[in-house]
Amino acid sequence: MRKPIPIRPLIVFGLFATAFAGNASAQVYEADPVPVPALTETPRVTVRLHTGPSLNMMSDWRDGMSTLADMASARGLSPAEHYCICMSWGTTALVHVTDRIALGGIFEMLRDTRRFSVSDEIGGFGLFGLGATSGTFGFGNEAVVQTQQVVVDLYPREGSRLHLQFGGGTANGHTSMHTPGSSAESRVRGTMGSVSVGTESRFWYVDAGWRFLPMHTTAISVSDFPIDEARDVFSTVGDVQDFVRDRKTDLSGGWARIGIAFHIGRR
Repeated sequence: MRKPIPIRPLIVFGLFATAFAGNASAQVYEADPVPVPALTETPRVTVRLHTGPSLNMMSDWRDGMSTLADMASARGLSPAEHYCICMSWGTTALVHVTDRIALGGIFEMLRDTRRFSVSDEIGGFGLFGLGATSGTFGFGNEAVVQTQQVVVDLYPREGSRLHLQFGGGTANGHTSMHTPGSSAESRVRGTMGSVSVGTESRFWYVDAGWRFLPMHTTAISVSDFPIDEARDVFSTVGDVQDFVRDRKTDLSGGWARIGIAFHIGRR
């Protein structure tokens, strides 16, 4: 005679197996990683620090330095060591009002330095020019200007690091021309506009753009000290005034910049 199947132990085993399977399923679900916000989320505030070379128009002073070199050559000197250094550095602060628009401002310093040098005799004392020697003397012009702009950055899509920037503001500073024995100082001021395109990562950014910045010039001082040597290319203060009169400081031009970026908060 066949023994009856024990029903109660089977029911208990089935309930235990069901509970174990449900607990294992819950454990697997809890082990899933918590989603991490994407790094492309829009920051609330972006601060950039930058530096880089510029290519400034400065057509009047490029011509002016060529004229000075010609004047020195006409007096038997050999202009050498020509160089031009055009740099900018500054900071930008932006508040992201939407995922694709940021508003802020830029403070920037611009420097345009143009120079060459000549070698000339330094007159001695006494009979027959005893003690005469030679030296190197510089001719140059330098403009130093600070700018303040209000800017808007436009991002083509949400989460994009590529941006198009438009700006406008004011600029003021000074310019100085010097030759052996002569100098001229002026104040410069103007209004400007700019446009650029750039991209940034979590810690750095690069951009390139163009500024429109012709400056209005106001003379401060002009001087001339007579030197009985070939390097003294101006005879009188009037000659210096005629040389610098109507010579404009135009810092319009292009730039390429690289910098570091700080992103504060996330939208």
